[in-house]
Amino acid sequence: MSQLDDKHEVKFDIMSVRAGDIIFVLPDSTGLGKLKQLVNIHGQRLLAKIRTPVQTELKTGIQRYSHVMLGVGDGLIIHANGKIVALEVVTDALNFKATQYKIYRHVGVSGDATTKIAKAGMRYLQQKYSFGTYFGKLREGDTTQFCSRLVAHAYRSAGMPLCEMPDNSVLPLDLYMLCQSAPWKDITADSIIQVISPEHDKILGTIDVPGDGSLSMSTFFHTTDQKVLKSLKLQKEYHELIQKNHRDNLHTQALLAQFCAAEFTLTKQFRTAPQLIDDEYSEKIVRILNQIEPLLDLAWLANIDSLIEHTILNTDTDGTGSSAYAGLPTPAAILELQITRETVRTLTYLIIAETGLSSILANKFPHDKFEDFRNVKSEYINKFLAALPDLTMLSKYEDLGDPFAWVFNSETRKSYQKLYKNIITSLKLINMLISTGKTVDSV
Repeated sequence: MSQLDDKHEVKFDIMSVRAGDIIFVLPDSTGLGKLKQLVNIHGQRLLAKIRTPVQTELKTGIQRYSHVMLGVGDGLIIHANGKIVALEVVTDALNFKATQYKIYRHVGVSGDATTKIAKAGMRYLQQKYSFGTYFGKLREGDTTQFCSRLVAHAYRSAGMPLCEMPDNSVLPLDLYMLCQSAPWKDITADSIIQVISPEHDKILGTIDVPGDGSLSMSTFFHTTDQKVLKSLKLQKEYHELIQKNHRDNLHTQALLAQFCAAEFTLTKQFRTAPQLIDDEYSEKIVRILNQIEPLLDLAWLANIDSLIEHTILNTDTDGTGSSAYAGLPTPAAILELQITRETVRTLTYLIIAETGLSSILANKFPHDKFEDFRNVKSEYINKFLAALPDLTMLSKYEDLGDPFAWVFNSETRKSYQKLYKNIITSLKLINMLISTGKTVDSV
């Protein structure tokens, strides 16, 4: 039986559901749906009696609910709906005219606490549903949820554990029994309000609304309700888009890391076999040599972090160190990935620059170190030479101390420093040749 007053038309007050509220439901069902409900309800009672180490003796008259949802504020709820953890407007998840339901609120809990509870629940948005975790040990990295486990987990994560049982052992009936005593309060009655009817309009008159003209009170409230509902649906979609965008951005970061690793491998191949340099790779060398000064400046950064944009992906905004969504890398792990990527990228560019400079010098110096570069096409070498900026800037790189202090591994740092020294030496030789007129003409 639904909770309706047959004397007056009533409606569910969407905004009555706050963050942290626990909503128990038993939809009116028929056929297979009714059978599933019976299995759910009786299954809960059986599991509660036989589980170890916590067995629950149930009162015969205890109300029975097949599902539980968690309020996250502003008329939205989150719940494990049998397929995924879904965010919904409460009236989309709860057909109050055809559902038995109860809403309970933890009295006295602070706004900060309810925000934490809601955030803990939202971390599991779009994760898969599974009741299988009730029957066994949790696997490391498991991000599945079922309805009561999600509620218990949200409260525990916010520092307010609802019981001593592990979250994956908590059933809807456990939560319902918990809510029957202080500090929990049944606020179900507050969720139902009477609809303004045409009879009321005769008494209340009209209201002037800018842009809409003069409206009856029933029309005004109905229009307002529709605008609120539309706003909440947009808010729901916004949260879903944020979650999707977060995952997509992480995927992009992973692809960028893979690209940098592949580029590094390719760069080493061209460094050991420069005769394979083709049109495409020669253009990459030209671009790097054209930016040789900013590349050398990277050696003197205090921290490689300055090359990385700090976003919600890599910033611990709440001080917990946790990822924004369950199953995803933490901000610290993402930042480490980005630092590694930029470190590899810098090394790659240094090798590319050295390859281009060695190609230029190979045709002017008979030294064995340049032997591998003598087969680079002269047209490429001329492009490399033309790409170099004014080399009078070299003086600023004299005796600056220990470059690449931000490379923490000492052995790796030596590789960077060796490349840096080779590049500076090569630039000095090229500058000397230019000043004597030996490389002004095409090679």
